[in-house]
Amino acid sequence: MGYFWTVHQVLKPILGPSSSHSSAPFVMGYIFHNYLIKLGFEPTMDSLEKNLRVTILCPNPSRAMYSFIGHRSIRALIFGLLGGYFSSDRRRIFSNVKCSLEKKKEYDLIHTFETTFNALEAEDVAYKLEVSYGDRTKVLFDSVGGGIIGLRIDNADIEGIITSLFPESIPLWIYLSYDILERLESKLPFTKKDVASGKKFFDNADEIIPKEIKDETVGAYVARRENNIVEESRRIMEELWEIMYESTSRPPDNLRYSKFLKYEISKEMFSGNDMVSKVLRYTMNVAVRNAEMHIIVSAPTGGASSIFPATLRGAMEEFGIKQEEIINGLYVGGLIGGFVGNNMSVSGSLHGCQAEIGVSLAMAASAMVDMLADTSNIERRVRMVFDAASIALQSIQGLACDPLMGFVEVPCVLRNLAFIGMPFVIAKMVSSGYRPVITLRTAIRALKKTGELLNKALRESGTGPLTCMYILAKMEEKGIEEELISLFEREIYW
Repeated sequence: MGYFWTVHQVLKPILGPSSSHSSAPFVMGYIFHNYLIKLGFEPTMDSLEKNLRVTILCPNPSRAMYSFIGHRSIRALIFGLLGGYFSSDRRRIFSNVKCSLEKKKEYDLIHTFETTFNALEAEDVAYKLEVSYGDRTKVLFDSVGGGIIGLRIDNADIEGIITSLFPESIPLWIYLSYDILERLESKLPFTKKDVASGKKFFDNADEIIPKEIKDETVGAYVARRENNIVEESRRIMEELWEIMYESTSRPPDNLRYSKFLKYEISKEMFSGNDMVSKVLRYTMNVAVRNAEMHIIVSAPTGGASSIFPATLRGAMEEFGIKQEEIINGLYVGGLIGGFVGNNMSVSGSLHGCQAEIGVSLAMAASAMVDMLADTSNIERRVRMVFDAASIALQSIQGLACDPLMGFVEVPCVLRNLAFIGMPFVIAKMVSSGYRPVITLRTAIRALKKTGELLNKALRESGTGPLTCMYILAKMEEKGIEEELISLFEREIYW
C-alpha cells in the first residue's frame, strides 16, 4: 500500500466486516450527511428513500456486486448518512440507526436506492462510489483501500465540511488519503512535511529507530515521536483502547448478519477463567463483533482484528501490565503494521492472509516483547521487537486468503482463534535468546514475493478452493454433483 504515515492509520476504528467495503462507505456516508445538512436538507430514512441514488464503479461489476452485498456496503453507507460515526457521541447514534434497519435486507437496500454498478476504467483505487441526492447534489468518493478514502473537493462547502470534522474525538483526517491532506494542509493540526516525514519513517523504521531511540522502550519512543506530530495522539490511543477493551468484553446479543458463524460458535464457549480460555473468549468476541457490523479497531484489518487486542488484554491481566504500558504497546503494534504495510501491504486481496493474520501476529508479538522485555540494553530491545515480528511473518508465509463465499467469517474467525497463542510463544522464544537468521525486512520482501505468486483465487476472491469444495460437498449431499461435473465437461454450443 505504501500510504501509512502515522500509527493512527494502522490502528483506527472501523465498521466491520471490511475496512474497504464496509468502513469506507460508512465514512463516506457521514461526510455526505454533514454536506446535506450544510445545504439545508435533513437526512432521514424517508428523505433518503425518495432522493438518494448510488453508483459504484468497480472492476468486473457483475461479479463484484456480490462482494458489496456480502460486505453490506450500502447498509454501511446508510448508517453514515443517518449520522453514525466513530466518535463517542456518534457511536450511540450509530447503534440506534443500526437497530432501525435490522429488518432491511441487502437486496432491498440496493433496489431502494437504485444502486447501479458500472465498470471502473482506471484501477488505481479499489472502487469509486458516487452519492447523489436529488438532481444536483452529488459527491464522488474513492476507496483507496484499508478504510482510507479520497474525494473530489470541488467547492468550498465540501472543504468546510471536511475540516469541520477534524475536531471529532476520532478526527476525520485519519481516514483521508494523502492527496486530500495535501490540499487541506493549512487546516490540519500538522504539516505536509510531517506527513512526508511520517511516511519516510514507516518506510525505514528498522534503520531509523536504532539511531534515534533513547533510554526508553520502543513503544515510548514511537509515542513520543507521534505526539510531536499529532498533539492529541495519546488521547486518541486511549479512546482506541476503550473500544478494543469493550470489543473483547462481550459478543453481540444475537447473530443478525453472519451467514456461517451460527454453525461454528456458541456463547458458552471458552467460559473458563484460565488464561487460555480468557484469551480465546476475547478473540472470539472481537471476531464476531466484526462479522456482525460492530465498530471495532483495525489491527491491521477487520478480518484480522481479534489477535492484537485479545493478546494485549490477556497480557495485561496475566502479567499485571499497567494501562500506560498497554497504550505504549499499541504504538508498537502500529509501528510494525505501518512498516509492513509500507513495504508490502496489509491487504488479503494483494498478498493473501499472510498480510492480514500474519501482520496481526507480528504486531501482537512485538508489542508483547516490548512490554515484557527485561533488559536495559536498548540495542537488544529494538532487535528483539523486530525479531519477534520476523518470526511471526515467517511462520505464516504462504497463508491464502480464501473466505468462504466472500464472507469475513470462515476461515477468518477460526484463524484468529487458532493462532492466538502464537504471540505469547514468540515472546518467550525471543526473550529466551532465540534470534532468527532472517531479518524483518528480508521476511517482508519474501512474503511480498510469496503473495505475488499466490493465485488470484487465493487472494480474497470469494471463489477460491474452500468455496468451490464447500459448494461441491453440498451438491454431493443432494446427489447432483456427478450430473453437474459431466455438464461442465461437455462442449456446450449456445
